[in-house]
Amino acid sequence: MNTWQGLCAAALLVSVGASPPEPVPQSAWAGPDALMGWLAFPDGIPGGGLTGIEPRNDGGRHYLRISWKALNSFPVIAIPNLVDPTLEKLATLPAVLDPREHDALRLTVRHTTSFDAIVARWVHRSVQLEELEAGGPIAASSPLPGDGEWRDVVVRLSDSPYFMAEDDIVYLEWALAPVDLEDARDLPKRFESMSSDAYLDIERIAFLRTGDLPAPFITDFTPRRGGRKTMVKISGGGFAIPVEKNIVEFRGTPARVVSGDETLLVVEANGFGEAPISVRVPGGRVATSEAPFTFLGSPRTFAVAGGDHQSGPIGAILEPLVVRVADMRGQGLPGHEVTWEIASGSAGISESEVVTDSDGKASAVVTLGATAGQVSVTATTYGFRPVTFSVTALPERP
Repeated sequence: MNTWQGLCAAALLVSVGASPPEPVPQSAWAGPDALMGWLAFPDGIPGGGLTGIEPRNDGGRHYLRISWKALNSFPVIAIPNLVDPTLEKLATLPAVLDPREHDALRLTVRHTTSFDAIVARWVHRSVQLEELEAGGPIAASSPLPGDGEWRDVVVRLSDSPYFMAEDDIVYLEWALAPVDLEDARDLPKRFESMSSDAYLDIERIAFLRTGDLPAPFITDFTPRRGGRKTMVKISGGGFAIPVEKNIVEFRGTPARVVSGDETLLVVEANGFGEAPISVRVPGGRVATSEAPFTFLGSPRTFAVAGGDHQSGPIGAILEPLVVRVADMRGQGLPGHEVTWEIASGSAGISESEVVTDSDGKASAVVTLGATAGQVSVTATTYGFRPVTFSVTALPERP
């Protein structure tokens, strides 16, 4: 069970507008203010015996008070109420939200709980049931301190790369949660520390459009071939910041994003065969490379390819030290990071990190120090033992 499912299991599902009062048609659910009336008096709640949920009017402000003490839980607000979703139900549901018109929730809320964020989850019409059961796509949470102050909080569904701008949303829910939703271990402590007087007040839910969704594009990538774990630089634009929000795949196989910015991503290649590279950004837009990345065999050897056992006078610049990463057929593998380090002795190294070239080679230049003697240099790459070079600084002649 993931964290979101844990929250749902510990919570009461409240239907907000599951049976919207006439004459408001279901087609108006996505309107900016359509939920306001239903929220104050949600269908079934006043006569449903749920004493922990009550409409209130305070100084002209109409809102819904949800009490922790009465419910011993805080609800997941769901539109509509789907306790047992199936593909058949999803296929027949009206659209709750048109992503072409709206990409975010704005909630006017306050609370005094031990949670510190609001997180939304949703289901597109074309979603597969197993994705829903696995937790579904999660929007980036929006911070909400539990200090009892009214706030307008915007939760951008389009902050998630799983948001699909062309596919109706048929199910939408949100709940209080920790800022770090992945840290499920923190939940029991938060529930234990909850004050019996804690509450959640909801005045308004609205849908809004926060702006044009970003459109990424790929102009080039290097190298064009390599093995798994090869560092690939993808050039282009419209990439998400922080870079962890980009979903990069090699023909559908996810790849880890290591670093980058809006115009460059560095990723670890992952896949097989001839694999076009795709980058999906928050909002769901996807860029795909015109040319494929070619996966070579897995790296099998990491060895010295030149420059070992050199010697020279103190202060001399030696010939490059060279290592090579190759597959089982001896074909060089580009894009592998090699780390260089002076393990012992007096010397300097030109590069601390080098990526293997098209022939699988990486090199660094050693400058001997001011002290005569042996110098040990190590080269390291992922998955192999370090390779060691031995060079000598000769004493000055009298």
